Amino acid sequence: MDCDDVRKLVIETLQAFQELSGEPSIEIDEDTSVYQELPNFDSIRAVEVAVVVSEELGCEAQAVLDLFLPDHVGEEVKVGVLIEHLCTDIHSTITEEVSI
Repeated sequence: MDCDDVRKLVIETLQAFQELSGEPSIEIDEDTSVYQELPNFDSIRAVEVAVVVSEELGCEAQAVLDLFLPDHVGEEVKVGVLIEHLCTDIHSTITEEVSI
């Protein structure tokens, strides 16, 4: 799975959970602020999204969930920041573990 696949996974998962929750459908891209722009996105929804993304990536859910914490990423939680961290931190670790 490359970064384009990770991007698609994150955006589609966020969109799916918004729709399943009955929230209005909005366009989600890298500049979307998760907590400010996604209606009623909260820590519970973050856990749900993190579990699905982690299962697809084959990593620990907590590692993905940590990215939804503003203190962890050091700034506002934007979709692009999540994708960047998933591609560089988590995805590279998974790739290393598989190749060993």
